Amino acid sequence: MKNKIYVIGHKNPDTDSVCSALAYARYKEMTDGQNGEYIAMRAGELNPETEYVLNYFGLEAPALAEDVRPQLKDTAFGKGLSISEDISLKKAWDMLNKSASNTLTMTDGEGNVKGIISVGDIARSFMASSDSGVLSAASTPVKNVVETIGAQLVCGNPDAVINSGRVMIASTEADLDRCSVSGGDTVLLVDDEKAQKKAVINGAACIIVCLGADPATKIIKLAEDNGCALLKSPMDTLTTARMLNQSVPVSHFMKKEGILMFNEEDITEDVKDAAADTRHREFPVLDKEGKFVGVVTREDLIKTGKKKLILVDHNEKTQAVGGMTQADVLEVIDHHKIGRIETQGPIMYKNRPVGCTSTIIYGMYVDAGLTIPKEIAGTMCSAILSDTLLYRSPTCTDADKEAAEALAKIAGIDTEKYAFDMFAAGSDFGSKSEEEIFNLDYKTFNVGEYTYGVGQVQSVNKKELDDMKEKMLAYMEKVVAGGEADMVYLMLTDILAESSELLCAGTGALDTAVRAFGVDKGDRSVYLEGAVSRKKQIIPQLTAALQK
Repeated sequence: MKNKIYVIGHKNPDTDSVCSALAYARYKEMTDGQNGEYIAMRAGELNPETEYVLNYFGLEAPALAEDVRPQLKDTAFGKGLSISEDISLKKAWDMLNKSASNTLTMTDGEGNVKGIISVGDIARSFMASSDSGVLSAASTPVKNVVETIGAQLVCGNPDAVINSGRVMIASTEADLDRCSVSGGDTVLLVDDEKAQKKAVINGAACIIVCLGADPATKIIKLAEDNGCALLKSPMDTLTTARMLNQSVPVSHFMKKEGILMFNEEDITEDVKDAAADTRHREFPVLDKEGKFVGVVTREDLIKTGKKKLILVDHNEKTQAVGGMTQADVLEVIDHHKIGRIETQGPIMYKNRPVGCTSTIIYGMYVDAGLTIPKEIAGTMCSAILSDTLLYRSPTCTDADKEAAEALAKIAGIDTEKYAFDMFAAGSDFGSKSEEEIFNLDYKTFNVGEYTYGVGQVQSVNKKELDDMKEKMLAYMEKVVAGGEADMVYLMLTDILAESSELLCAGTGALDTAVRAFGVDKGDRSVYLEGAVSRKKQIIPQLTAALQK
């Protein structure tokens, strides 16, 4: 079985983060598909621009992963033994003896868990076999009795249910008189025609003739007329009686309330903690719809390994998907400054001073001599156009432009026209809340004792940027009040004017911005002529100002 390796970008993903994950996952499949299954993921919701790109090239969005700690679905848990509620204790016992499992899970016809029973539960039920009323108390089907004692059903309905009376043993007619057979009883007899006749007349619901004796024709007819099930057991009376209670449906002894179950989406560490407090060793596992899919054991939980990751478009712990520190990072492909990230061992780390991660990945396709699929070329080109603002950003290099134009040729698009359509799609904020707009492209950074965050909103519509200013400032104050960061900034970037207004929230945020950029102080914002790149024109300056 191939290892699953997840290719994922940063939280609040932009177009480069998502498209690079798709492109690099495809690259790895083409170059190393025999050794691993490479799966593109995203660490947050898509922004409108990225949605436009994926729709344009007919690609599905990578699945959302908000936490990459190992989940039960990453554990090699077993399918488990699923049973219906009416099977006998004996059959359940035989199933467990033939398997390595310790527990059976009772489900209905739709996969809903109704109960569980363990080896210990069945053993305890056998110890309670002296109860003469257990067959009726458990509503035991006649077919269970037939199967358990290996009997032949001479007459009667196998689906009939024993739901009244006691189990009685009588060898002769005199024994029956002493036992006072009455309606609904199950009676064990030998080859005594008078005793058999009397048991039927007295209202027995089920008669079991032992030692393989054949009931007389007239007894069979009498039993049929009176609705009495007539069975022929190959065993003696004592052995038949001893085994009879093993025909009881498992549902009678199953645990039905307070069952500890887990969902395959649950975090393995959380499951371990919960499982440690119970006497059971095996636990039902459910899928997203709540249907039974298997059983996990404590041993399975111990063996669970870490998820394997490849990070694209970032290398900062603060920007990583949740639980990243509990995953095994295998590679990093990035174009940002090297941040704080630790790995278990040496990894493949590819970092270049270019304007977009997809530019790096394009070079890897070229170096490997691979033919780039049209849709993948389109997504990589889109990422470059987005990150470089159609080559307007100071982060843009000749390598970015050359890669984008080459990819555009493969994808069959005109870079200028396509870019403006893409930017326009990304500028449609009317249906989004302040929180959604703020988190479209937001990252946090640590400088000494300070934590600050910078988001960016880009648009070709300046009026739309102006209209959102006040409501975004109000939301930013809430973010600071929530303690996520000491200072929060939001770039309102006018793509056509190639400039940004930097909104500021938090104690000292505005003064820090004035000091960092040497500009005039506005009303909770500063205007930055020619600033469109957070990575090159905002983060280094803010970081330097906070270090002074």
